[in-house]
Amino acid sequence: MIYGDNRIEFSEIGKTNIQSHDEPFSIVKEMKTVSKMITIGGLMRQEFKLEDSKGNLKTVAVYHKPDWILKVVKWASAFTGEVRYYLDLYYHSEFLSVYRIEGENEWINNQDKTRMNFTEDEQRILKKVEESFKLETVRKNRR
Repeated sequence: MIYGDNRIEFSEIGKTNIQSHDEPFSIVKEMKTVSKMITIGGLMRQEFKLEDSKGNLKTVAVYHKPDWILKVVKWASAFTGEVRYYLDLYYHSEFLSVYRIEGENEWINNQDKTRMNFTEDEQRILKKVEESFKLETVRKNRR
């Protein structure tokens, strides 16, 4: 299997044996008193599965679309009410942590506090992914 430059190539495997499934990225986060479902509708999770010798489907690769956005967190200050989106990115062969204050059009590098210069297209994609962040209670845990 070869991965890179927004593509996955499988060698020595017939493409008809591989199944691909796309869905919005979501995880369940277990907290002390509740379970929360985090869904990021603008960040797609693509999963590739291959049937093994026993006929069971096995996951052989998972990646995000767009693949340069690795993680999104929405945070609100209890004191000021300011809402921020924090993102982990793999951008131009570099791992970055950036944030944007909700309602503003500027992303700040979290390490050195400098302004990021994303293209208009990149800004549109980032906003779409950030603003699709949804948090909902799945289950209240009894403790």
